Amino acid sequence: MTARIKFFIVIAVLGAAAIGYFLLQTPSQPQPQSPEEGIGVQTPSSSYDDSQTNPQTASSSVSAPQQPTPTENTSVKPNIVTVAYTDLGFSPASVSIRKGETVKFVNQSPEPMWVASGVHPTHEVYGGTTLAQHCPDAENLTFDECNGAPSGQSWIFTFTKSGSWGYHNHLRARDKGTVTVE
Repeated sequence: MTARIKFFIVIAVLGAAAIGYFLLQTPSQPQPQSPEEGIGVQTPSSSYDDSQTNPQTASSSVSAPQQPTPTENTSVKPNIVTVAYTDLGFSPASVSIRKGETVKFVNQSPEPMWVASGVHPTHEVYGGTTLAQHCPDAENLTFDECNGAPSGQSWIFTFTKSGSWGYHNHLRARDKGTVTVE
């Protein structure tokens, strides 16, 4: 290899190193410190989309991922826990949920299912009223199905009170369970 070729190789390596150094030292575009300073962050109070009329916003919103802010409505689907009712009883017999969550009772037995709060036969523990006082429960507030659901049907109840709530099948009271609401 001639001295001239070695000289050009050394110059090329030094040039590449210099370019790499300057690229690493050049600061990238400044990042916004808060959502108010950022471009392309949607807030619930602004439904106007200026990406069609403002090219700067349109190009910035493509490069900056949008993250939900604490003020945005990030709707969360409520948790629904399913309890099956079979010839063997409720499965699982005991479940734990949070206040405001729902339990869906599904009748998989050939016999009717009537889910109700303890104590049998009055069903007064959850709602504070007796079966005779609250059935029919058109507003579904008393944790009492108020009638027998045939096989294949289901009944849902949303728990709004914290506690440990015993329940049973009113038509076969030996089949029991518990919903613990935290």
